[in-house]
Amino acid sequence: MGVLVGDVADHDEGRTRALALVADGADIVTVRWPGAGFSEMRRFLRAVVPELVAAGVRVCVETAEPDIALAAAEYGGTVVRDLSTGTDRLLLRTVAEAGLTLLAPCRPARGPHVELGEAVDRRRAELEAVGLTGEHVVVEPRLGGSSPDIAWRQLLELAQTRFEAPVLVAASNRALMHALLSEDATPIEKDAATVAVAALAARAGAWAVRVDNVARTSAALQDHTRSAEVDGLAPSHLGAHEVGAGPTHPHIPHYPRRSQHGRQPQVPAREARL
Repeated sequence: MGVLVGDVADHDEGRTRALALVADGADIVTVRWPGAGFSEMRRFLRAVVPELVAAGVRVCVETAEPDIALAAAEYGGTVVRDLSTGTDRLLLRTVAEAGLTLLAPCRPARGPHVELGEAVDRRRAELEAVGLTGEHVVVEPRLGGSSPDIAWRQLLELAQTRFEAPVLVAASNRALMHALLSEDATPIEKDAATVAVAALAARAGAWAVRVDNVARTSAALQDHTRSAEVDGLAPSHLGAHEVGAGPTHPHIPHYPRRSQHGRQPQVPAREARL
């Protein structure tokens, strides 16, 4: 895994926040402005994106609008996160024709639990059906589910998965954190859980992870990589931000949480120490 992703949603302090994320170790900065019109978003992109690109940072823009995707490309953005989840074919075609990388969230699951790998393969097949293939298509699986049981099952699946094509894992996903942690979990506990999920994603070969605390995640993953390299168990060519995870599962602190049925989730021992 070679990419850490940080988010900027405050248009008033967008440049400052974005550069701070870069200093913390972010390789991609996602810019978004929920509810902004085209003109407002274009001004925001013009103010933020060129400076980030000049600093060597890849910029991702969240949008469901083809015109905003084109504006992002005009100012140097290279990644578009599709907020239409594939329902806007014009957006998909625009991204492909502009040579941008598409970040494609999986559609909400319907019916029984769908395994992580199956959900990723299904989404990629949907995109291939409309001509979007290759390294410029990155799938983002939905983590968290509707219960703690599903969330822990997803993490066990992540620990046993090896992605064969680009995948982004939202390690700080709010639904996932809500399912894993108690309602009164502290920011430190949330960061610890996020770091552990990010390490699992790295070990699974994820293309990127999205996190809230970029600095802590970057430092923790690099420390984990160095520890593995001492044992000869991690590739030595990983660069400063090309961080990976070693062969053992990181420990996710298990802050007990009740399931929807009032009982503790049944977590296998190896899963409880992810």
